[in-house]
Amino acid sequence: MKICFPTLEDRSFESRVSDHFGQAVYFINVDTETNAIEVIDGSGSRHNTGDISLTPLDVALSGGIDAIVVSGIGLKAINRLSDTNVKVYRKQGATITENIDAFKSGSLEELSFDEGCRGNGS
Repeated sequence: MKICFPTLEDRSFESRVSDHFGQAVYFINVDTETNAIEVIDGSGSRHNTGDISLTPLDVALSGGIDAIVVSGIGLKAINRLSDTNVKVYRKQGATITENIDAFKSGSLEELSFDEGCRGNGS
């Protein structure tokens, strides 16, 4: 499974998952089977620069992801993710490593449309 982690830094597996999806600077994708990592620079997205043509969600989805781990995410974004069959999980640990471990143990909570956070990264 390819999981996306929105972050403010690029420190590989030790990157901390961003508390605000829309302010993420990087989207770090991890293949949970191979531990392959891909870093996508999201600094040009609308929430970061005012560019109306590219949203943080567009950047995240460009990596061909199966799931995303967030602290919170807007209703509009969680609905779009649901429409594209991307699962949304609530972060449990601070770093990517901690959240991958939680995913592999089955303890990450999957979010539904009803659990999106208004005004947080839509």
